[in-house]
Amino acid sequence: MPTFKTIGLSLLSAVLTTFCTAQSDTVRTDAALPDSIRPAVDLKTVTVSAKKPFYETRSGRIVINVSSSVVSSGSSLLDILERSPGVIVGRQTSSIALNGKEGVGLMINGKVDHMPREAMVDLLQGMNSDNIERIELIPAPPAGVDAEGNAGYINIILKKSPNAGVNGSYSATLGYGRGLVDDANVNVNYRKEKINLYGNLSYSRIQKPLPIHLYTKLPYKGGLVENRFAADRTEANRVVNARLGMDYQVTPKTILGVLVTGYHSKYTQSENNENDVLTNGHLDTVVRQANSELKTWKNIGINMNIQQDFEGGGKLSANVDYIYYRNAQPYTYYAAYYEPAGNLFYDQHTQSLKTTPLRFWIGALDYSQKLGRKILLETGFKRTMDDLTNVLDVERLGQGGWNTDASLSSNQRVKEDYTAVYTSFDLAPAATTRIKAGLRYEYTNYNLGTMDQKNVIDRHYGNLFPSLSLTQTLNAHSTLSLSFNRRISRPTFDQLAPFTYFLNGSSWMTGNPALQPAISNSITGAYTWKRYLFSLGFSREDQSIAIYQPLIDTVANKILFTGRNLTDQKLLTAIVSVPVDIGNWWKMQYNFTGIWQQVGIAGEEPASRRLLNVNFTAIESFLLPKNYTLELSGFYQSARWIGTNRQSGYGSIDLGIRKKLPGTKGALTLTASNVLDSQDNIITTDEPAFHETARLEAIFVQRSFKLTYTRSFGNDKLRASRERTTGAEDEKGRVQ
Repeated sequence: MPTFKTIGLSLLSAVLTTFCTAQSDTVRTDAALPDSIRPAVDLKTVTVSAKKPFYETRSGRIVINVSSSVVSSGSSLLDILERSPGVIVGRQTSSIALNGKEGVGLMINGKVDHMPREAMVDLLQGMNSDNIERIELIPAPPAGVDAEGNAGYINIILKKSPNAGVNGSYSATLGYGRGLVDDANVNVNYRKEKINLYGNLSYSRIQKPLPIHLYTKLPYKGGLVENRFAADRTEANRVVNARLGMDYQVTPKTILGVLVTGYHSKYTQSENNENDVLTNGHLDTVVRQANSELKTWKNIGINMNIQQDFEGGGKLSANVDYIYYRNAQPYTYYAAYYEPAGNLFYDQHTQSLKTTPLRFWIGALDYSQKLGRKILLETGFKRTMDDLTNVLDVERLGQGGWNTDASLSSNQRVKEDYTAVYTSFDLAPAATTRIKAGLRYEYTNYNLGTMDQKNVIDRHYGNLFPSLSLTQTLNAHSTLSLSFNRRISRPTFDQLAPFTYFLNGSSWMTGNPALQPAISNSITGAYTWKRYLFSLGFSREDQSIAIYQPLIDTVANKILFTGRNLTDQKLLTAIVSVPVDIGNWWKMQYNFTGIWQQVGIAGEEPASRRLLNVNFTAIESFLLPKNYTLELSGFYQSARWIGTNRQSGYGSIDLGIRKKLPGTKGALTLTASNVLDSQDNIITTDEPAFHETARLEAIFVQRSFKLTYTRSFGNDKLRASRERTTGAEDEKGRVQ
């Protein structure tokens, strides 16, 4: 990244510091008033107006209070995660990494969401931040949570008001970033007597160019063949997301709940590509392409829950879930091949269609019981069953019409189920000491077959997942903690299921049914002093899954990008979180994550690669006169390894200003994102010994400007919220 981009944060910070220092004499808050002249408080109509910090650290996790950030208003949830400490979003690979680890799981309101990885990224891109209360980054979940996901979980807490009567909020955003950006969101809650109804509906649409450049160099027939590929692509992504739920208080100790969720995403792109093929440095062939793509995801999920409280501190929760997904991806490709002089060799029409329906049935039973004043026992059982059918048809136009390419087409069926049981103890042997110990066992059956061959892959395996954490309070301001956990990352369905996506005539992407699950063991120590956090951790992941690794076919002169198991991956991670408050008018938060990374590469000559990378995030918030708030934030991620690929460093600086409108329920926010246009995604592969080189450059995020209007409505009278949780929300309680 050019130097001026990396120093931009310092320059803008200096300007804002000078401006706000000049304004500081005019800022006045109730905190500065003597007790004798502060207004009395009517406890019958309490209004809580304290602003939470954007970042908080609690019990080994980072909490992002989305509504506290000006810059976050009007942003997608994926944009917020990309600016969060230790989070790396891979837009090209539809992946999310936390503290250097791939394989992040997703929770919504504490409930594990089993959506496919690619669908998860689409959903997060379409979720509006104005419907989010907070985000929790949980790198080491306890035994009560699924062991899936070596990087832990991202827990999204949606807004849900505890107030009586009808209340809610709505927002609308309009923006531009080399294309139109617009979204809208409404959140409604009704609470009366024994009934609580809640729901939200959001819509998001983003249209923008996506320029892509790909360079490859391969040995071929004793020489070298180079491909210089450039795509002039325009894409649009539309997402509709909906939730509707009801809780009913049957008795003071019994609650029934039902929740229906669904979303629909539609992604379209069209592109005109140019590809120059050089042999031994001389232009050999010129290829011109015109391609189009349509990708849709449809989803509906139903959850039924019952929670029963018992005398003596016992609680039983039962959940049944049914989840359905359907993915359809038709592609059309046209390529014309020319001599260097401009004469047409030939042209080719190709089309493909991938259809993937996916179903889940999930049942869970969780029980907790207080054993005296110092011990909490939690135990549970969970059964998950899923299956998918992946139909891929690739056809080429010939003299007799469209003909199926059998080498690229397939019809496969995947069936998977796993059973989990767990037990954990939360102990408080002393007032300053807390111990949490848990053990989880999961047994997995996995079977993949085709229309022609059954049991292509048939796996049956069981794993134990211990977890242990010790927290010692040293004094009123400092705490020391130590934790250990073991987790698993199973290959996702889109990593396993074959598909064919042609980048150009010599490069394409596909899944790998032979991928194995990865197991990680992690140990972390942390020290907190007031709101400061210092953490050091080490993890080793065996059979680490690296997505879209290049496989070279020197006979056919092609590169296949697919998933691959590495020998292992070792990570040594240091985290420092530093809040700084100059006064009520100026607050800062700095987060630094340093990662020493070593990846082991299997092959005839095993190898390893090492790299030290850093992730830095900063946010500065200024409270200005006349109900204005100004915010400056930024992040930088240095170069890192993604398997055998090297991702170059990138970062962003964002600005926002919010005006609180007359009254207490409305606000207008103007934001500028990626101000320096510095989020280029560059991935390189370099194997000098084999004369193999690949470089991919894509610009997924452009500079954008957005105007957002938000407003809340309804009853402000605070009423104690019920302690109703679904079984999965009990898991949220266990990780808090």
